[in-house]
Amino acid sequence: MKRSNEVLKDAPTTDASTDKDRRTTEPRTLTGKLHPELPIGARVLLSPRIGFTAGPAGTIDAIQLRGRTPSPFGAAMGDHTVAWQALVDAVRAALHGRSAAEAVAELRVIHGAADRWQADAFSLTARLLAQLGDEAGARRVPRLEDADFRTVAALDRAAATPAQAAAELATAVAQHLAYLNYLPFATVPAAGSRGSVGSGEGTYRGTLVAFEQEKAPDVAETLAATDPRRAALRTALWKLFAFDAALREATIPAVLDPEIAVPLARAATRLLEIADGLDTLAVGLSVAPDTTSFASLMPLGTELETLRTTIGPRRFVRISGTEFAVHIVSLRGQVDAMQQLALGTTKDRKTKSGPVASAAKEAAMAARTLADGEVAAAKAAPARAAALLAAMLHEHLHTVATAYPRSVLATGLLTVGAEHTGADAALEELRRRIASSFPPAPGAEAERHRTALDTLGAALRTEYTALPPIITATRNGWAAQAANASLVVVYNPAVAPRVTCNGRADAPAGVAGMGCHTTAWVLEVEAVRRLLATAATPADALRTLAADVRTTHAGTNAAGTVLALDRYLPAGQLAAGQLVSVFDEATAVLTAATLPAPADADVATAIEAYLSWRNLLPFATVDEGDRGGHAERADADARTLFDGEALGLAAQTARQPLATREIRQTTVEALTLAADLLQAGLDDTAWPDLVDPVKAATTRLRARATELTTKAAAATNPADVIVTARWAEHRETYQRVHPGAAVPATWKD
Repeated sequence: MKRSNEVLKDAPTTDASTDKDRRTTEPRTLTGKLHPELPIGARVLLSPRIGFTAGPAGTIDAIQLRGRTPSPFGAAMGDHTVAWQALVDAVRAALHGRSAAEAVAELRVIHGAADRWQADAFSLTARLLAQLGDEAGARRVPRLEDADFRTVAALDRAAATPAQAAAELATAVAQHLAYLNYLPFATVPAAGSRGSVGSGEGTYRGTLVAFEQEKAPDVAETLAATDPRRAALRTALWKLFAFDAALREATIPAVLDPEIAVPLARAATRLLEIADGLDTLAVGLSVAPDTTSFASLMPLGTELETLRTTIGPRRFVRISGTEFAVHIVSLRGQVDAMQQLALGTTKDRKTKSGPVASAAKEAAMAARTLADGEVAAAKAAPARAAALLAAMLHEHLHTVATAYPRSVLATGLLTVGAEHTGADAALEELRRRIASSFPPAPGAEAERHRTALDTLGAALRTEYTALPPIITATRNGWAAQAANASLVVVYNPAVAPRVTCNGRADAPAGVAGMGCHTTAWVLEVEAVRRLLATAATPADALRTLAADVRTTHAGTNAAGTVLALDRYLPAGQLAAGQLVSVFDEATAVLTAATLPAPADADVATAIEAYLSWRNLLPFATVDEGDRGGHAERADADARTLFDGEALGLAAQTARQPLATREIRQTTVEALTLAADLLQAGLDDTAWPDLVDPVKAATTRLRARATELTTKAAAATNPADVIVTARWAEHRETYQRVHPGAAVPATWKD
């Protein structure tokens, strides 16, 4: 999100994390600097792998990464307004074909454009940051400053040490992506705790990449309006923008209906009138009983209940009616209490009627505060929505113009030659999405909507055209390598071997490079071949894979025992979401088994998920050890195909939480965060077939966190447990490939 000279009017925030503090902060400047106090959940553990062509003058031909950058909301993932895949592809596109030195220089320019706003308190991004409010702003500012500093520092180190340039460049890419993720409204609170699930961005991204690959990188063309590819590409480009999240944050209902908060304001006024009446009544009741007062209070209870049922189901600007209705219910409770006092003892009337009236006044005043906030928010909604949407849409169009230039040019998404490209396209699509999501009733409401949209469009255009012009990239050479995933599987039951694997599954986030496989990768692949050797149909193959996943997560095989090692994983891998990835990949396999008419390609995709799942199991891939080749063959003996040295080092590392209080505390934080991530997935039913295993994992993680806060931790040595469990799983895998083979009971005699 770039600069703007237009000043955004003060408006309350809608960030879900600021429910306790809805104030708007003043715009501020930021400075890149380290923040060592940040929790482990805010550490960037993304480990991109940057591949170069051979030779001393090698250029970047691939950038691969697994996982995502930390969420600004803690365990909850949030929604990316611009698709994560598109953001990553834009970096790939910008750096592809460049030498290490050229890539460092280019990323410095890119990041400089992204962080330039920090020095200007009235830039659009600074003003949007202020809209997050005190609490959320205080959370994001140190994350932004830290990621900014680390990006620049890594680029400086890369420029100074050419021999380490590739490694430092990878760090800079990870930190830069984290910085983009922390920018205000780049990631927004999700409708569910895990963020957008099943948004299909991978499918739409695939459509764009396929078109980018059709011709030479520098060949541009414009598709005719009647060409069906034009519509498909345009749809795909817009599907990489989360309109639902953007419109939610922009509080579009308040933009379309300026009177949206009026019912709330009227209700608050009535509550205050009732509270004032109770106050007057309390004075009289403290002197003498009054049966007339008892009767006069009865209709108020009915009125308040009617008001609750009217307000409760509604959604206003930032709050739901249920939030307001809490105060209605509280006031009704005081009305009921006053009724009892009217007929009660003299002592109760004198001592209790005053406090009851005070409690009623407190509830009414709280309701008034909410209503006043909603009225102010409704008034500010058009200007605020224009600023938010201009920033979001501009960033999206800038991203896709960098990542998918042929698609952007072919569809005419941006007006070629215009000073500020994309404004018309953004407004056109915005109107369409608003009309679809918030259809007006015929008549006066439709006319009001049109007027509101015209006003919004004019304000948005003003904000948008103050932003830098978007320049569509002139090359897309990166797309030729886009399909070069780290693992590609082909399944063909008519040709031996049925399963062909190119590459390896990505290591868990937090493990450098590919890591060291405890069980040799060649054995893992051969085990899948043996597992599917007798599958008669694609459906049979999918059911076989799913059965193995279920057996493991039920804990009835050696791999299931390995799952219980999750509590000993390194803090960095836990915080980076390794266990979330385990259950995601397992669910992908289980879901594939439900396809009504699967094809061989579906089996291949499921095998990729299955092998990724196997690679993510605790201590299947470790950061320690020698990355060099070990001349592994599937027919070697069991011990040769087991990297016990690397596992032994990793197992000893698992004792680190016992070393110092600081390391122990970091591990406790990581365990707690990992448990929170799993709980968020449970809350969103992300893994419907694995609920019990996820609950068990969550329980183990929390128990280990508690253990590490006690002296009992000093007596815990997980090293032997880790090695024993992994060897047992290795033996099981080896014997799947070599049935009946004699395998030693232990790794070492």
